[in-house]
Amino acid sequence: MKENGSIKDHYIELFRRYGFNIFPISHNSKVADYRYKAAKTKPDQLITTQENFGVIPTLEGHNCIIDLDDKERYRSFAELIINDGWMCIETPNGWHIPIIGLTGQVSKVELFDYNIQQKKIIEIQEIGRAHV
Repeated sequence: MKENGSIKDHYIELFRRYGFNIFPISHNSKVADYRYKAAKTKPDQLITTQENFGVIPTLEGHNCIIDLDDKERYRSFAELIINDGWMCIETPNGWHIPIIGLTGQVSKVELFDYNIQQKKIIEIQEIGRAHV
């Protein structure tokens, strides 16, 4: 992290270093605006101090994001991998785990457990999908 940089700047640089596309999200918003265009989102956009940011996996970066959509069910797992030094980001609905160093073709995988909920509970995000 830069000596004068913020924690946000550190994470923006970290995601970019590992090939993720970072895009700006308006201040006080969790929803992407006109600057997000899925896989066609312009790379290396300026993110101001007031803006939030989203993360998109890229084919060139050989990365993806695992999205766990049940916060309490996966809390102990998330805490375990955090304590082991892995990045795991808490979201309003669960956890996001960025994965790097993948080979082959990365595609979307959705896992369901209908005993818990009727919608997907785990998603391995495909290349070009936003994560905010």
